[in-house]
Amino acid sequence: MKINANIIILALPAQSVPSWLTNNKDLIDPKTLICNTAKGLYLQEKQLLSEAVKEALGRDQPYCILSGTFFLMIISVPPYPKLIILKFEY
Repeated sequence: MKINANIIILALPAQSVPSWLTNNKDLIDPKTLICNTAKGLYLQEKQLLSEAVKEALGRDQPYCILSGTFFLMIISVPPYPKLIILKFEY
C-alpha cells in the first residue's frame, strides 16, 4: 500500500533520513514531493543530504529542502499560527 499524499514532510535527524527512506521507499509514490527539514551532510557516506536521499530511493523523486534561518524567523514570530503556502513546480 502506498502513502496517499501529494507531499511528505520529513522531520527526521539528518543521519536518519537515508535509512528511513530506504526502509520505506516502496510506500512512497515516485511522483510524491518529499520535503526534507533536515540539513547538513550525510556523514556515513560523506555526501550532501540530497545526494544520499536520491541514492536511498534509487530513483528520481520530486524533492525540496525546507530549512534555514529565514524559515525559522518566519515561523517563530508571533502571531501564531502561521499559514505557509508553498508552490512547487515539478
